[in-house]
Amino acid sequence: MTALALHNLDSTDHLVAPSEYGDIGPQSPALSLFTDFKRHEPFVLDGWMSAIEAGANMRRSHSKLRLVVDRNMEFIGTITLQDLSEANLLKKIAAGSRRDDIQVVDLMKHRHELHAISYDELRRSTVQDVIDTLSTSGDQHCLVVDSNTHSIRGLIAASDVSARLHKEISVSAAPTFAEIFTAVHA
Repeated sequence: MTALALHNLDSTDHLVAPSEYGDIGPQSPALSLFTDFKRHEPFVLDGWMSAIEAGANMRRSHSKLRLVVDRNMEFIGTITLQDLSEANLLKKIAAGSRRDDIQVVDLMKHRHELHAISYDELRRSTVQDVIDTLSTSGDQHCLVVDSNTHSIRGLIAASDVSARLHKEISVSAAPTFAEIFTAVHA
């Protein structure tokens, strides 16, 4: 066994983050921006957690998205800080719910509403392909599924892509028919 040399930290040593580096570009492999759950534990919330508690938890951890699991730790959806907004809480309250009774499952996006990219396809793609896909779909986050193992393998976030490229990417959901109808008839 070989012991490694231990060093004292210098006062100029600082904590780094991936966004400090300019090593990613539009033609870089898409896997360079992929949060792989084989290597990183996914951040999850219990679906029956209070929505108020979940929002506080996410703000404290500076998290914009969490995967939602049931009591058996099975994936049931995603929740964002936007989903947990005061406006969304007020809609539930107006519909008759008590603020303290609103749970994550009441505000989350259910798994059947979500989009995913195939891991095999992602392996052959570039960062620009990911940008184009997110821009077209309007999704801020996209799950990555490994069809060989039938597992949710990871996640790609538009905010991570922007941070690594040091530029904003435009990702906005296309308006729904109901939103267009309301705007035209307002």
